[in-house]
Amino acid sequence: MIIPFCKILYRYSKGKILWHLFHRTISRPMMSFAETIIIEEVLNNLKPMRCLEWGAGYSTLIFPRFAGQNTRWIALEHNPDWALKIKVLNKNPNVTISYIAPNKFPWSDENNDGGLLDLKDYIDFPDQFAPFNFILVDGRARKDCLIKAYDLCKEDGIVVLHDAERQYYQQPLRLYQYQFSFSEHTQGQIKLWMGSKSINISKRFRVNRYTKLAQLLRFFGKIRSKLFKQLKVVNSRFLVSSVMH
Repeated sequence: MIIPFCKILYRYSKGKILWHLFHRTISRPMMSFAETIIIEEVLNNLKPMRCLEWGAGYSTLIFPRFAGQNTRWIALEHNPDWALKIKVLNKNPNVTISYIAPNKFPWSDENNDGGLLDLKDYIDFPDQFAPFNFILVDGRARKDCLIKAYDLCKEDGIVVLHDAERQYYQQPLRLYQYQFSFSEHTQGQIKLWMGSKSINISKRFRVNRYTKLAQLLRFFGKIRSKLFKQLKVVNSRFLVSSVMH
């Protein structure tokens, strides 16, 4: 079973398995390796022509590569400094990063995530570009963005929610007929959620593989942790030896 999933790792990381597993770099999306691979595979399979991302980041620089050369990717960000940073780093002419100022701050909702009144312009801005084939919800006001996403997404489109374990995000998920939730731990909370109005996600993307993929990645993660721990021990001994001599 290990060999087929190693092939999956190789295919969707574009041959950079060791880089993903053994390096921590700020240029990676702020997600686990497994979550990154799942989104890359969905984009590679779906080949969406128009994509929306609430919450710009390093994912904005990475994921459009898997969607297709003619894909238009629109990323929205409420933080001006962060939006500017991603804009400077972006080299893809098909990717647009827009700063949308909050309507109200501090946030008025009890979860301190921002709500409809706080970020109305941010939530409503993509109306002018709809419909979308793919929507990634990974910014502020995710509950209200999920509700809006249902109206903005095409019937055969996909909506993805990151950090889906937070209970106050989950009420709008019932809107979508087909759903898939991914957890990297057997009895853990879900981390990544996908929904669609008409695509049977389980059949289209063969999601049963992801559980096995998570198990394999945990195995490699343990190896990495042991190696790093051993390297720290060796390095400490070297420093002590250097000081003593």
